[in-house]
Amino acid sequence: MYVQSRLKGSGRLLFEVNLNGPKGFSTKKIASNQGSSTSTSFLLQYDSDCCAIDGKITNKKDITDVFGIDGEYVQVSFVSKGKSKIQKTIKKEHIEIGCIQLTYSKNSCWEIFMPKNKPTHYISIILKRDFYLDLLREETWIGNSQFYGKVKKGSYIEMGEHTIPISFPLHRVLQQICLCDFPDSYKKDYFKTKLKELFLIHHIQHYQNNFELEIPPDILKKIKLAKLYLDAHYVHPPTIKQLSRKVLLNELQLKKYFKAMYHTPIRGYVIRLKMQKARMLIENHTVNEIANILGYKSPSHFIKTYKKHYGHTPKQILKD
Repeated sequence: MYVQSRLKGSGRLLFEVNLNGPKGFSTKKIASNQGSSTSTSFLLQYDSDCCAIDGKITNKKDITDVFGIDGEYVQVSFVSKGKSKIQKTIKKEHIEIGCIQLTYSKNSCWEIFMPKNKPTHYISIILKRDFYLDLLREETWIGNSQFYGKVKKGSYIEMGEHTIPISFPLHRVLQQICLCDFPDSYKKDYFKTKLKELFLIHHIQHYQNNFELEIPPDILKKIKLAKLYLDAHYVHPPTIKQLSRKVLLNELQLKKYFKAMYHTPIRGYVIRLKMQKARMLIENHTVNEIANILGYKSPSHFIKTYKKHYGHTPKQILKD
């Protein structure tokens, strides 16, 4: 599989990656200037299964980047800066800034127009189809992924068809992958771990976004309000009945939609908040003090809950 980027008109090659070469990671930094009008900088990390591209383009005149992928691939792309526009073969001609896109296709070529004085920054991660399928095959959540199912069946998903807003966790993992400065000999294992994390976060966010679309707007607003109330009052949380009255939603709907949206019952969410706070307090407070701060009636009740949540007692973590 080949990945290539060149400027239309001049034919100037910006970069070229051959994924059909020998195994083992390679890292390349390519920076160049075309007179005073265009400057480019690319960080490329790749082996025989995948590549990560972090690209920056500054142009004082209109340019068109001809970006092509030869072979069957899965692509994760994100444009954080610029006013790029794909001129052909796409349903949504404008590239959506601040959105992450998943694509599954074969032998693609796009002409990407970049207007003058609008610097562009993008991240693109490209995987061979078989590598993508093998990478996630044993993940427990993968059976619920519509995207994975389509890739497995060979149903192509073109650019612009599978787009969700970028989130902080997604952006962080993208940066960790593209800016990884580990020695090349360690990068494959690191990339596999981070790619699994990336696709899992994407799956959760995509599921939640789709689920939210199915909830009537007035109920969705109340579920989010309930979560915000719990975030502020988890030390002395309300009962389900009290919370339902706070947000003006019946108890059955509150419990059903809260669990579906946040993947935990309301009581479990409160416990998780308390345990996260406990971890922050544990080095500077006694067990008795933490139990009191978090609203537990007795230290033994706190210790029992902590051990059930983390698998060890508070004192054991201090010994370690």
